[in-house]
Amino acid sequence: MTHVIAIANTGDTTDHTTTVVSIAGALATDGLKVLIIEANAEAPIASYFRLDETPGPTLVDIFRDGGIVSKDPFTTLASVSDSISVNIIAAGENIEQLASSLGSFAGKGLLLSHLVTVLDDLYDYVLISCGRNLDVLLVNALAASTTLVIPASLGNIDAETLKQYLKIVTMVEAGKKVALRKIAVPIAREMEAATSEQEKEELKSLFGDELWEGVIPADPLFEQAAEQGSTISELNPKTPGAVGYRRLSEALAK
Repeated sequence: MTHVIAIANTGDTTDHTTTVVSIAGALATDGLKVLIIEANAEAPIASYFRLDETPGPTLVDIFRDGGIVSKDPFTTLASVSDSISVNIIAAGENIEQLASSLGSFAGKGLLLSHLVTVLDDLYDYVLISCGRNLDVLLVNALAASTTLVIPASLGNIDAETLKQYLKIVTMVEAGKKVALRKIAVPIAREMEAATSEQEKEELKSLFGDELWEGVIPADPLFEQAAEQGSTISELNPKTPGAVGYRRLSEALAK
């Protein structure tokens, strides 16, 4: 059975993108097949991997066709790397414009759910890159997922933004009658920076038991990986950042 995980974007595009590609890299270096879906026009993952074009249909194509897709176009998607099995369904041009034009289209919030069902036996994990606003893209992403990962930047915690995002998630859960497993992930911004007790308490008050016990450490290889269009696990699976995301991927698998 395919595990479907949405990655929240609460305003920090860098942490969001790093989390998506690093979870994908950690899973794929274990030999798992991973698909990334860009339900987010603000942080195109395809650009991170230096992919000017991605084979197969984009999310725009899928939405335009009302979510009716066959499995065939997705059996030959090119991987983002020769060393790991990670494929991408790019957002496509004018994805936000198309999403807003769906209007009262019946079932518009379940298009990604239908797609994931079609792809069930092709991938071990599907990661959905989410936008920050409540729109049909976010509704689709959350409705199709069973788990929501929420990156939380230490040293720059915006409690109000996080609260507003959680309200949006709650609204979607209530409307679609889905209960998501949520994992808030603390992300350190500076090398050797210790998490203050105040930060810990702030995150704990926001997320309670949904706060992951670990912390993704700062690591210069994140920047190097981004410059090369690679994942940190491919560069060095033993570097602190890669180890952190491996621990997170193990928690997601439970």
